[in-house]
Amino acid sequence: MKRILLLCLLAACQRAPQPPGIIFARGADSQKLDPADVDDGESIKVLVNITEGLVRFKTGSAEIEPCLATSWTISPDGLTYTFKLRHGVKFHDGTPLDADAAFFSFARQMDTNHPAHFKGGTFAYWSAMYSMVASVQAPDADTLEFRLKEPHAPFLANLAIFPAHLISPATHDQQHPIGTGPLRFVEWQPNESITLEANRNYWGGAPKIDRVVFKVIPDSATRLIQLQTGQIQAMDGIDPNDLPIIQKDKFLKLITAPGLNVCYLSFNCDKVPKHFRRAIAAAINKPDLISAVYRGVASIAKTPLPPFVPGYNDALPDSQPPFEMKH
Repeated sequence: MKRILLLCLLAACQRAPQPPGIIFARGADSQKLDPADVDDGESIKVLVNITEGLVRFKTGSAEIEPCLATSWTISPDGLTYTFKLRHGVKFHDGTPLDADAAFFSFARQMDTNHPAHFKGGTFAYWSAMYSMVASVQAPDADTLEFRLKEPHAPFLANLAIFPAHLISPATHDQQHPIGTGPLRFVEWQPNESITLEANRNYWGGAPKIDRVVFKVIPDSATRLIQLQTGQIQAMDGIDPNDLPIIQKDKFLKLITAPGLNVCYLSFNCDKVPKHFRRAIAAAINKPDLISAVYRGVASIAKTPLPPFVPGYNDALPDSQPPFEMKH
């Protein structure tokens, strides 16, 4: 099943005065704040406000648009990607964005002996999604060039996600990120909150909000109560069983969007025979699960990809597993 992203906001007609900025409640804390070395949603949720990449996805789509690079060219053989950097951009610590500064974020992932390839990090995404990169070069102050070992169609899209976000060369650990984004890191109180504030010098224009606090409230029901009483202004991780309560509350606004996450059951194919896997798959009543467990805020997944992601195949039938896992 493809789950639907649920976000609930305290509407403008709130019951209690709002503090400056927004307090956003979530179920768990971030693990670390290093875009090159995270793999959990709670870390990424914070980082995408602080750091940015050369390119990004257009809002609401999988289409690529410029970000810290204003333009790019791809060589006819598909092996060389050349990016022209945006002028006038500075990291939150005042470091100017130039090709050498951009190169830092990729060199630290490629070179395990790099000083910023922090001890204890796995940097798993580099080997998983960027292993086709043969070299990264800065031919001049405004240009960053990637040379690939072989053509790779998703490479541009891969540069739009968090592992390819740029951080300042002055970054000294994985807990204090220094990016170029609309919000800058202020404070992290582990298992309690992370505070960000507006980057007034943001190249895309000053943010309309002064501060965002990511507050950890593990229990969904408690998050909802605090939202209803005005102690927080937004939350996610909504229990589908609470949807009727939210929908009846005129002070709350429910925002939904197709989610990128897929709920699935996996098997060890070395130990579980094919006929048994097929029997289990046939026994799962997906419509009943969507109705009873997700309260209608999910849809049947034909493939591991949501419909809006390139490569989605709507021709596949619902009644069969989307693929067979083989070794």
